[in-house]
Amino acid sequence: PWIKKQQSKFIKQERQTKREYISGESHFFLGDRYLLNVIYTSATPSIEIKRKKHIDLHIQSGATIKKREELLYDFYRSELKKHISALTKKWEKITGIHVKEFRIKKMKTKWGTCNPKHQRVWLNLELAKKPLHCLEYVLVHEMSHFIEKNHTEKFKALMKSFMPQWQQYKEELNNSVLGYSNWN
Repeated sequence: PWIKKQQSKFIKQERQTKREYISGESHFFLGDRYLLNVIYTSATPSIEIKRKKHIDLHIQSGATIKKREELLYDFYRSELKKHISALTKKWEKITGIHVKEFRIKKMKTKWGTCNPKHQRVWLNLELAKKPLHCLEYVLVHEMSHFIEKNHTEKFKALMKSFMPQWQQYKEELNNSVLGYSNWN
C-alpha cells in the first residue's frame, strides 16, 4: 500500500508541458532555468551552457524533435555522471559505505533505487534538472539502504547522522515540478 500511495503521488505531481526543443523554450539544469537556443550547424551536434542563462543546442537543420531531445538527455546523462562520480567519492568517505557501481536511467515513479547485495545505485535521469543537493540527498538515501533495507527509525537515524537536512531536501525534491513524460 505504501508503494502504491507513493507512486500515485508521483504520477499526480505537477509536470512541465510537452517540450518541443525550440528556441526560447525553458529547460532546467541543476535546479536553474535556462532558455534554449537552437543553433543550426553542419558540425557534430553539441550542447553548451552560456552565461548561466542559455542552453545552446547545436544541431543539424531538419533534426527531429526526438533527435533534439536525445541530444539534450545525452548531455544531462553525461553531466550527471560527472557529478555522481564526485559525490559518490565524497559520501563514501563520510559514510564508510562503498558503492561499486552507479547507473542512470529514466524512471517513472522513483528518484533512485539500489541493490545492496551488488553495491549498485540507480539514479533517475530527471535528477539532472534538480539542484545538486537533491541529487546528493537521493545518492545518500540509496547508499544508506546498503545498511538498512527499509525506511525504519534506524534508517532515519542514519540519514540524520549523514545529512542532518535530508528531510528538507526530500520535501523540496518531492514538491518540485517534474519534466513532461508520456509513458504510454
